[in-house]
Amino acid sequence: MKELFTGILNISISAGILIIVCTLVRLIFRRMPKFVRCLMWLLVAIRLAVPFAIESPLSLLPAKEYVTVSSNDNVNKITDTEYSVEQINSLDETSTTEINNSVATENTAETNNIDVMYVLSIVWLVGVFAMLIYALVSYIRLRRLVDDAVLLRDNIYQSERAGTAFILGVIRPRIYVPYRLSLNELYMSISHEKAHISRRDHLVKPLGFIIAAVYWFNPLVWLAYILLCRDIELACDEKVIKKIGYDKKKDYSQALLNLSIPKKYISACPVAFGEVGINERIKNVLTMKKGKKIIIAVAVAICAVLAICFLTYPKKIKNNSGDVAEVQASEETAEEIEEATTEETTTETNSSENVVECFPVIGSGTITRQFSEDHQSVDIAAEEGTAIVSVYDGTVEEVGSNEEEGYYIIIKNEKGCTVKYSHLKDEPNVSKGDKVNADEEVGKVGSTGNSTGPHVHIELTDENGTLIDPMIIIEDK
Repeated sequence: MKELFTGILNISISAGILIIVCTLVRLIFRRMPKFVRCLMWLLVAIRLAVPFAIESPLSLLPAKEYVTVSSNDNVNKITDTEYSVEQINSLDETSTTEINNSVATENTAETNNIDVMYVLSIVWLVGVFAMLIYALVSYIRLRRLVDDAVLLRDNIYQSERAGTAFILGVIRPRIYVPYRLSLNELYMSISHEKAHISRRDHLVKPLGFIIAAVYWFNPLVWLAYILLCRDIELACDEKVIKKIGYDKKKDYSQALLNLSIPKKYISACPVAFGEVGINERIKNVLTMKKGKKIIIAVAVAICAVLAICFLTYPKKIKNNSGDVAEVQASEETAEEIEEATTEETTTETNSSENVVECFPVIGSGTITRQFSEDHQSVDIAAEEGTAIVSVYDGTVEEVGSNEEEGYYIIIKNEKGCTVKYSHLKDEPNVSKGDKVNADEEVGKVGSTGNSTGPHVHIELTDENGTLIDPMIIIEDK
């Protein structure tokens, strides 16, 4: 739940930047065709609805992740105590409990803290359901309001309770109009609603509301939804005027004014003739002129630029904070780094605390990241293709691959302890269920998954599934 809410927050922030930009474009380029404005809000909807994006050097977003979730789980931090392989293999429930108790004091403060992110995620979920329930209840109330409507023709119905013309329905939309309309008002309102149906606005607006409900905590999303509703109506007005003729602008404006309604009247209706922004719409209709192709082309080009710059994320810059294999050079000379990565000079570099020889990497490797609270594993960099062996006798519990870890293998011994090797060069040499012996080759060093250099990512757990420092095995060997 926390991970989902964290993802929603990150998307919300990046979409908020795009919304601000689109709002500014809307204010600056007032002559932009209104249907192009709708395309801008489509870009915002894509940013909010799609959980991933392409990386691009042209992206203007400052980052991909603005908020990260940290777990408050009671994880053992065994970094100062050394254990042999035999001790790990012989761990029983009593000894494991003693290890857990040794760090109880350190973990008590952390575990007693209120998990704020979890609480916020629950509040967010409740808010989403509340908004959707509100929309559903409003729709049902409006549907009951026009139950007694009488068929006029085709999908057009007349109702005494309707204050203006509007569309109700998604799959089979119906047009509802009030009684006692003049022929001109009836013609204008029906033309407007038919234009909405041809533009699929009766689908766009409900989908926009659902997206806004998911991001109900972000006022910028609601701003985008309100402006979308206005631009939908403006674009539909333009479409109708082009159809009935520019000489009918005054008649159309008068119909808009006569059929205007309070904003709360049709809260659940997708599109209504006199629903929003009447003053702006009338002004837009009266000043409407035939659009020039150059203006349309420029407006479309602006949308394309917005898509490239704000629907893509900046390319990742790998550093030591990620799960990557990098040789630390802050305290070593260039000569020492070269020796640490050359198999022929492994013995000479053995005095360095970061150099590992023979186990579980056959040859020499460099520890590029130690076990810590944020990185409960060890990374060992080595030449691609270097053999990796099992740290103990056991059974292959799992073999697979994914986008983050690349090729990986998990081996479990008879006591229930497991070792996981990730970022292997290719599929491991063994299969699930195979028995392996200590020092038997199980894979090769690679750089698959989320990695920028050849290395092996090693995770060690005890029989209770608690992550512990793999260095207790590496250093013992």
